[in-house]
Amino acid sequence: MGNKLLKSKSKKINYTELTDHQIEMLVSTTKFSSQQIREWHHSFIRDCPSGKLDRKQFIEIYQQFYPQGKANAFCTLAFKAFDQDKNGYVDFSEFLSAIALTMSGEVKDRLSLAFSMYDINDDGTLDKKEIAQIIKLIYEINGKVNLKQELSPQDKARMIIEKFDHDGDKKLSREEFINGCLNDSEIRKLLAP
Repeated sequence: MGNKLLKSKSKKINYTELTDHQIEMLVSTTKFSSQQIREWHHSFIRDCPSGKLDRKQFIEIYQQFYPQGKANAFCTLAFKAFDQDKNGYVDFSEFLSAIALTMSGEVKDRLSLAFSMYDINDDGTLDKKEIAQIIKLIYEINGKVNLKQELSPQDKARMIIEKFDHDGDKKLSREEFINGCLNDSEIRKLLAP
């Protein structure tokens, strides 16, 4: 019986501490220095004392970057992409990995993260409905209310599908999305700034 108690205690993860091993792993995967990682961790724990950032907290923080628009729905998608293990919260490693990717990652990696965010139904493709919904959310987050100069989200989505869909299935695979955005800077700026 004492063995069971010992096992259950050893499985408990302390999300507020950062071990040397975790720092080494983050240095190798994020390209941040160990000092930068410690600083990021200190700030993360200051803002999130439990070491776990739930969806509501994530949205509150993320919305600060988009004060001019409505960011709630877009932030929910970002949270889904950041929560890599799908446990309902973002821990420090997930947070820092996503920050590193968005700050200094390769364009292809950022586009892959964007694809993961935009694949709302998690089927590995983007259809016209998903793309239109994302464009609408991007317009909202940037505070675009008067869209008379812009194509509607549905028309823009149709145009993107027509331009990027190489296999004719009226959906975009991750590869089609990434390659299309790499070859069209205007659409890339819209979908993965």
